[in-house]
Formats: sequence, structure tokens, C-alpha cells
Amino acid sequence: LQLRTAEADFTIRDEAVHADRLVMESDNLVLDATGPAGFDGRLDLDARLHLNDRLRRDLRALVGKNLKPSEDRPGFMNIPFSVTGTVSRPESDLLDKVVGERLGRDVGGLLK
Repeated sequence: LQLRTAEADFTIRDEAVHADRLVMESDNLVLDATGPAGFDGRLDLDARLHLNDRLRRDLRALVGKNLKPSEDRPGFMNIPFSVTGTVSRPESDLLDKVVGERLGRDVGGLLK
């Protein structure tokens, strides 16, 4: 994975650092997120993983049916997910969203 673009715009307000725009982009994969990281370290980010058509086809056996067309990225499909937990121990529901909730929990448990 070679990043072509990595950008972040932050604002400090309401006792939190707000990610107004966070984007990491390669040729076939894009991750974007917005939301606050509190001064206490708690995260509440709304994120999306965008896959181009080629990568999506290559991963069709792993990717669930939660992908939808990306409004702002032609040729890409995305899946929304959440990033919670803390800055030092972030948590995500991406695996559950990609492969299905039950399988995601089982695989996630194995990986942990």
C-alpha cells in the first residue's frame, strides 16, 4: 500500500480535537473520516473505506453486501464504519461491516 495522498484538517473546539477532514488515499483504496477526539482521548469518528472496482472484484469473496457506490469517488464503492475507543486503543466495527457481523466477531476474536 503506497499512499498517494494523506491529508488532515483539524479544529479545536468544545473540549475536543475535531477531524474535519482526514483522508488517506492510494490508487485502489481510500480511507476518510470525520469526528471528535476528546481531550480525554476518547474517539468518535465516522469513517468510510472506499474500494475501487478492481480491488472489490479481487476481494468479492471477503467483502460483504454492505458496500454502496461512493458519491464523491466515481468507480469506487464504500462501506461506512465507526472508530471509537481511545487514541491509545482505537476500536472499529469495520471487520464486522465488511465480512458480516457474526463472522467478524469470530474472526476478530481469533485475531485478538
